[in-house]
Amino acid sequence: MEFGPEILGDPGVVFSTTNNAYPVAQRATGLEGFEQLFAPAVRWGYQGSVHDRSGRQPNQTTDPQAEALYPFALTLDHLHTITVKDETTLYAAEAALSVLHYKLPRMPDIVLAPEAFR
Repeated sequence: MEFGPEILGDPGVVFSTTNNAYPVAQRATGLEGFEQLFAPAVRWGYQGSVHDRSGRQPNQTTDPQAEALYPFALTLDHLHTITVKDETTLYAAEAALSVLHYKLPRMPDIVLAPEAFR
C-alpha cells in the first residue's frame, strides 16, 4: 500500500534506514530521520551488510527497504496505490475497494507488479 508523502510530516512518524526488523536499522523522527534515509551508505540485513547510493535516483532511499513507521491508525484518505503480486490478489483488492468506494475521497490505483515481491 502506498500513501501520499503528506503523511511523512505528521508528528511521531519514525524513519527506519532499512527494514525495521533488522537490528542494524537506524531510527529517528523528524527531518533528521527523513534525511538519514538518503545517507551515502546504510547498514541493512541481519549481518549488517552495506547499501550505498550506487544506481539509486536522488528521490530513492539508499536502501530500498527503508520504512516510514506511522504511529497511529492510518486512514485510507491518503492511499494512492495498492501493488499486488498476482491476478488473484488483484481481483480480491478490486472487490474490497468496491465495498469502500463511497468512503474514499478517491479510488486508489491497483498495480500488478510481481517483481515488487521478490
